[in-house]
Amino acid sequence: MNHIGRPFPYRRRLISWQRLPVWIRRLLLWVTILLILGLMAGTAWIWQQHNRPVTLPLPLGQFPVGRVAYDWTDPTRVETLASEPGQKRELTVWIWYPAAPAVNKTAAPYLPASWVQARQAMLGVGAFLTQNLSVVQSHALADAPLATSGSPYPVLVMQPGLGPLVTDYTTLAEALASQGYVVVGSNPTFSANVVVFADGRRVLGTAAGNIPDTASPEEARPLLNRLITVWAADDKFILNQLEGLNRSDPTGRFTGRLNLQAVGIFGHSFGGAAAAQLCQLDSRCKAGADLDGFPYGTVVEEGLRQPFMFVWSEPPDATDPGWQQALQDTENMAVKRPHDQYEMTIQGMRHFNFSDQAIFFSPVLRLLGGLGPIDGRRGLEITVTYVQGFFDHYLKGMDVPLLNGPSPAYPEVQFKTQ
Repeated sequence: MNHIGRPFPYRRRLISWQRLPVWIRRLLLWVTILLILGLMAGTAWIWQQHNRPVTLPLPLGQFPVGRVAYDWTDPTRVETLASEPGQKRELTVWIWYPAAPAVNKTAAPYLPASWVQARQAMLGVGAFLTQNLSVVQSHALADAPLATSGSPYPVLVMQPGLGPLVTDYTTLAEALASQGYVVVGSNPTFSANVVVFADGRRVLGTAAGNIPDTASPEEARPLLNRLITVWAADDKFILNQLEGLNRSDPTGRFTGRLNLQAVGIFGHSFGGAAAAQLCQLDSRCKAGADLDGFPYGTVVEEGLRQPFMFVWSEPPDATDPGWQQALQDTENMAVKRPHDQYEMTIQGMRHFNFSDQAIFFSPVLRLLGGLGPIDGRRGLEITVTYVQGFFDHYLKGMDVPLLNGPSPAYPEVQFKTQ
């Protein structure tokens, strides 16, 4: 049936619009203009915040900080988290260390360009709702010579949470390295959101290396107990590699400079749980710290012999079953075997306040409650102070009054020892 001689449908709509009172048409026009301008302004603000330069907190120790990166493959372990079988376990490892004053050395990028590109590709358009890491200014010097005064240095192995990169904790790493520690962090391959190896290969997280968002706590626990054995094995492998570097570093940088009789392990979230698990499995760990990570693995039942510190964010819901289970597990660990155990809660902090996200453009994390009302730099300052004080006491043998109880300098901290 043809439409010759019949008005097109849009003519009716046009006539209806024309019949509206003039003031309504003007109002609708202005509303449309304001909505468009608001959208443009919001987009411009997001773009500006995304590209806002950020300088990390200045490390306050006596040493400049150096940084080097490695790709290490463990020939003794078959990769169990990859989508394709037959691979060996391969890790990207970053080391921050006390550096000698260097001439013509520039600060290492917060994250190398190839990693930034891979991360943006993974996030897609969502990358614009996060911090542009290309404009973040860190303080470590790329491949700087190691400072010899004060060596051999105690070693801290650092693990990220499930998904983030170890560089997301650069503030902590630089602060501790400036105080005379060699800080060694790895990105757990196939659990990290994305990893870029030295040859340019990009590796994304896999289902086997992560936990489904829809998993209940009961469903997640056995999966996490399995995954934590992989992460703890990563840390054991890293300690083996460090022993090799201490014997004979091809560059000469670390030869004889690592005090592997004074090794500490710490991590955030699931990385903190892995730190506790490694301390239970490997006597080379002399002290450990868990930043906001519920414990998993055999350490929950077996307990620890080493001094250990739990640093919690303020729980949004103190009645949450997961939180209550974590408190019960840490209580059980404290009574299983005699060891010094510290627990503290930092008021105003949430889960991601322990990472550099606390001072980045992170609107989604804030909206979802991942960042708390505490000033981001203040929260990181408190974290660094207590973690450093703990390791200063147990790895360097220093007297640290901060560990004796609550401090008026840090009223945000609820502190207890067991």
